[in-house]
Amino acid sequence: MSHDQDATETLGGKELHDLECVVRAGGSRLLRLPGRLETLYLAQMRHQARLTRVLLALLPALICGTSGLWAGSFISLPDPLTAWMQTINLQVIVPSFLALSLVQWRYSQHAAAEWLLMGGFIAVCLLGEWMRFESASYGWRLEPLLITTMPIAVLALARIGLLRMLAFIGAYIVGISLADQLFQHPDYQRSPSTWLAEWLLLAIMFLAYAHSQYARRKAWCYAALLRAQAVTDPLTGLKNRRALELQYEAVRAALQRHPAPVSLIAVDVDYFKLINDSYGHAYGDGLLTAFAARLAQFARRPLDAAVRLGGDEFILLLPECDAAAAEQIAQNLVQDIRALGLDNRQSPHRVLTTSAGVATCQEALPLWELMRKADAALYRAKSRGRSCVASFEAGMLETPPVPARALRA
Repeated sequence: MSHDQDATETLGGKELHDLECVVRAGGSRLLRLPGRLETLYLAQMRHQARLTRVLLALLPALICGTSGLWAGSFISLPDPLTAWMQTINLQVIVPSFLALSLVQWRYSQHAAAEWLLMGGFIAVCLLGEWMRFESASYGWRLEPLLITTMPIAVLALARIGLLRMLAFIGAYIVGISLADQLFQHPDYQRSPSTWLAEWLLLAIMFLAYAHSQYARRKAWCYAALLRAQAVTDPLTGLKNRRALELQYEAVRAALQRHPAPVSLIAVDVDYFKLINDSYGHAYGDGLLTAFAARLAQFARRPLDAAVRLGGDEFILLLPECDAAAAEQIAQNLVQDIRALGLDNRQSPHRVLTTSAGVATCQEALPLWELMRKADAALYRAKSRGRSCVASFEAGMLETPPVPARALRA
């Protein structure tokens, strides 16, 4: 599973609603996503651009580190100045950008790494401007558009946010403007046509970058919405069967490294078929939504999962939870649902009630086997009159495997 899939598959109900609104509205809302969605998007972009940024940071180190092999063919400087430049390249530029590439690799998710990358390239551009001035002093003209390749490289490869990229281009323009005022030499000064060409080139590149950013954000939103919907029950906002299977695989992997009990609680709404027949499906959907909201409060830890399998079948997955603790949680859930006081004339209690079956294993059983045990315990709870909890006991599976759903009427 990719870096961003894990996160987008765990979006909450409000975040999923916000994502749906952004996808429907489009336009400027894509430029700044609401809340945690923006954080998830930036995390994915930084993760995907990690290797590219490392290579981008290595580029000045490679150019400066090998300048002794090729610089003489392009820049005419006296020997003392050439030696001094080689010292700057090898003792300052190369180590600095090697360190910068390491920062990009190890701290790719930090905003400071982006600012360091942009600052490093601004410094290289200013150094290039100084080299142009010194070269012009000795009668050798170095084209200014060669310096412009640096911000273009950042625009094309770095995948930095629009506002930060705009700040980077602004800093570059201010820097070269100040250099143009500071270094006075006829062969150094940019001509009006050179300024125009440089501005147009940067403007075109920025517009292309802005368009690609917009398209990339739009594609991410659509993909994130599809991934979230694939593991989310549309009515209740709980996880669905596919999400439970993925979550349980993660739990099994963790249990193999650090053995601990895992409990699974199978939960059914009592008399749900009669509720739909008596009150209508709209009322039944409302009860399921209220029920799911309360069930979700019992899944507080990262590996816990509140799941709707379908209809009125729910599952509560509780890793690192022993049988006694799981039974107490199930008891609390049954009491909380009854305390909601939701009307149900078909129940002897005259309010909505639920039954729960608890199964616990010490080893990482297959999901189907643990669910079968929890379903057998739920069948026992239903047979005792509903609105109660039963835990799995040896011998329950020796009876014919009548599913608990057969007792819903």
